[in-house]
Amino acid sequence: GYGDGNHNCMPADVDGDGKQELILGSTCLDDNGKVLWCYNKGHGDALHVGDLVPERKGVEVWICHEDKPYGVSLLDGATGSVIFHKDGSGDTGRCCADNVWAGNDGAEFWGLGNDVFDSSGNTLSCRRPAINFLSYWDGDLEREILDGYTDSPAKISKMKADGTLTNLLQTDGYYTCNTTKGTPCLSADIFGDWREELIVRSADSKSIRIYCTPYETDYRITTLMHDPQYRNQVAGQNTAYNQPPHPSFYLGSERALPERPSVTVLGKGTSTPDIPAPTQPVIPESAVIEEGLYMIKNVNSGLYMEVQDASDKNGANVQQWGANGSSSHNTWKIVSAGDGYYYLVSQLGDKESKVLDVTAKKADNGTNIEIYAFKQNDAQKFKFTKNSDGSYVIRTKVSGDKSCVEIINADKSSGANVQQYEVNGHQCQSWILEKVKEPETTTVITTTTITTTTTITSEDLKVMGDANGDGSVDIADAVAISAYVADSNKNALSAQGLINADVQGNGNGVNANDALAVQQYLANIVTKLPL
Repeated sequence: GYGDGNHNCMPADVDGDGKQELILGSTCLDDNGKVLWCYNKGHGDALHVGDLVPERKGVEVWICHEDKPYGVSLLDGATGSVIFHKDGSGDTGRCCADNVWAGNDGAEFWGLGNDVFDSSGNTLSCRRPAINFLSYWDGDLEREILDGYTDSPAKISKMKADGTLTNLLQTDGYYTCNTTKGTPCLSADIFGDWREELIVRSADSKSIRIYCTPYETDYRITTLMHDPQYRNQVAGQNTAYNQPPHPSFYLGSERALPERPSVTVLGKGTSTPDIPAPTQPVIPESAVIEEGLYMIKNVNSGLYMEVQDASDKNGANVQQWGANGSSSHNTWKIVSAGDGYYYLVSQLGDKESKVLDVTAKKADNGTNIEIYAFKQNDAQKFKFTKNSDGSYVIRTKVSGDKSCVEIINADKSSGANVQQYEVNGHQCQSWILEKVKEPETTTVITTTTITTTTTITSEDLKVMGDANGDGSVDIADAVAISAYVADSNKNALSAQGLINADVQGNGNGVNANDALAVQQYLANIVTKLPL
């Protein structure tokens, strides 16, 4: 192991015996002080040890090399065996690894002069981030990039769904340390909500400032300091070239949350209660929205959700744009779908047959939002949860309510796209509902002696059982429902017809039981609809 030490020291229980080893670079010392393994690739300046490949047992080691063949290596923490290695053209002075991009399962790995790789060494399409430090900063489970330079502000950036980066924080008058390595005085979960605080020095090095995340989160995780590996790696920031601490478990939006740790106080014989951590984020209760017409304004931009080019075709894109008033392309009819969910019916075309839709029923971050023919599936059901300022988050049922409708990249310009993304508390995910007065249509019926004016409102169209929309309930409605159940594409019902037809188990969609219920109503077996 001579010459195989780094400018770093990372503690971790690599062999699962309950005792921590010391990874010194290309060498690992067992808890008894003997060499557990040696990679023989020489010295390097950066080192990361954690559960970086969640489908593999134990922890992994990501290391860069100053000696030939240079480059970067991913090693098995228990044995030092190579998972993959990438040669470099010269001294690879820095490397970094963690789950920073939701577009890939597991951690991403990158180094100076290298691409960004997945856990098998395949090149990913995302942009290579800065290589110095990491921080759990916003509300989701992907980690953010922390970087800086001596006498320059510290910056925290986020890798977006498209693989590009956006800035979340830039310190003012407080700087990082150690020239190009851009390390903070300390970065750690010191206040205990699992996100990490950032400690940086003033320009004259006479004071420090602690930055805390402003982002809310839906995830409840035991403070990272309860994890012995993370806690000791935080202490390791005090030695040599400090590196970001990694917990012994993996955090990522595509995986379940870690179990609550059992922590024993030495000499006391007591431990934390065996209370499992929640496996799902805490979802607020659904708000009750009055059915009717609305314009929907984004809090961040002040612009309105609309259908691009006023197209009523299947797959027409949804974007944001300014508006002086209500028009068919920027007005939506909110209709209950049952169980706290709602349909958002576009007022283009026949004003009934196209609704807001998550493309291809995908739950992924970055999935496009469009309008599509009314199918009553989960991709077309949305839950409104109310914010403290009276605005709403529009959550998607297809994601299990974990994701919502937002403006891509928090863009404030007209034409910016509407997409689905995991709830993170940003204002680009908050919407204001502006009620629009429903238009009234007037029919004038004239005879030789009497002129009668009849006003028909949308509520008059809501005749339960009237699937074909002719204003009455008869055997034709039972036939229409049966035909729809047999082939919904060939025998489509209008949006209002689908609502009217759902008379049995109201809110669970149209099925054969609804046709039977209409027939029972016509035969006076039941006296009213819905059942």
